Amino acid sequence: MADPADLQFLAPIPAVMVKQQLQLLEAFCPMCEKQNKYQIKPVGKEVFTGTPPDNNAFEAQPTLLSVQEQSTCFCRFCLRNNREFNMTLGGTDAQGVQHNYINLHRPFKCTIFCCCFMFNPQELTISSSAGMPLGKVEHEWRFLDACLMPGLTFWHKVMDATGATHYYIKVQYPTCCNGCRNMCAPTCCAKVFNMDITDPQGNTIAQFQNVFPGFLRGCVADADNLLLEFPAGSTPTQKALLLGALFLIDFMYFEKEKN
Repeated sequence: MADPADLQFLAPIPAVMVKQQLQLLEAFCPMCEKQNKYQIKPVGKEVFTGTPPDNNAFEAQPTLLSVQEQSTCFCRFCLRNNREFNMTLGGTDAQGVQHNYINLHRPFKCTIFCCCFMFNPQELTISSSAGMPLGKVEHEWRFLDACLMPGLTFWHKVMDATGATHYYIKVQYPTCCNGCRNMCAPTCCAKVFNMDITDPQGNTIAQFQNVFPGFLRGCVADADNLLLEFPAGSTPTQKALLLGALFLIDFMYFEKEKN
């Protein structure tokens, strides 16, 4: 499938920072859960080596895309991080004209786990600004990985519009069997929560990280700083699919349920 022309700006970008807008009112008023807003900023792959970038480094980067959640007050308060939402990823072109480039839709799913099976898995669909389906991201239940060896390991498959799987994203919480990976992350004690992007054969080909944003943003409020590395050779459509996966995973694992 050919890449939509309005996604070609993603072609030269090797990685992105995603910064969630700080909304202090949420920290002090549980009834005031706001629609999330994010900024997507282009970066080089060097941010994945050495010291993790701090909040000032996120602020310093130019904005590529702005992201706005669209959801109802009922969904935000009653369904919390399981809520249904739409998102638009938009930006300004060289002439200063505002455009929407990518649309995301997450339906409400009442996921039920039953031993080796999962019913109604969480999913998110990705489409172009013209409404052309690009693909979707879906939680894939692997009972052995989640419950036995290595334990607390969850998989999300990234598929194109035909249903072909391009990537998997592995989210792993600490257990004795995985060397206590991501112990206490992301906090001031362990600043980076690491996730792997793999090919369909299970080979790690890129990284996805949640970076501790500081005490105010990370502990008092609910505002994440995320880093997403695009696999080498990925197309603009594949990059759009991975951006959709980023937001589904952010809601599922890092959006604070107490809100």
